[in-house]
Amino acid sequence: MNIIRHLLILLTVLVTLSASAQREGITTFTYYPNASLEVQEQNNRVTSVNITKGKNLILVYEFRSYDNPHIADDEYKEKIYIEIKNNPRKFNMKSEQVNVYFMKGCYCTDRGYHKALPGGTIRGRKNIIGDYRVRCKLRFKTSEEFNGEFNKEQYFNAAFMKYKAKRP
Repeated sequence: MNIIRHLLILLTVLVTLSASAQREGITTFTYYPNASLEVQEQNNRVTSVNITKGKNLILVYEFRSYDNPHIADDEYKEKIYIEIKNNPRKFNMKSEQVNVYFMKGCYCTDRGYHKALPGGTIRGRKNIIGDYRVRCKLRFKTSEEFNGEFNKEQYFNAAFMKYKAKRP
């Protein structure tokens, strides 16, 4: 009987933690075959990154936080765009060998697009069901105000699913 009570307490704690984690936001991992990144710059700063038709593989990590309707300007989103040449089935590269951009969308001073710092790694392989299993370690300097070498470090080990356009 004591074991059952402990299991019920543990289950209650896990459900509570799971519910609070789900309120934080939504993360998606998508890939676009036969695509390219179109990067716009102004005054040596990236102003936009768009996905267009092309010959490459584009991986997109996206996180969107949940909006609290009682808090003004609390919206936050981030994306990482990775462009890998020629749609390979398998790849193992350094961040300086590919186009990698981090987009930070928020009401903050370091919002916008930031290029990956050298030394990051991107490894991936297409599996039999058509998804890419990707492992990344990337670093970005998002602000000149901080003395640190980087302000954003992103690790993920995830399955990227093929983008499917939403039907009207």
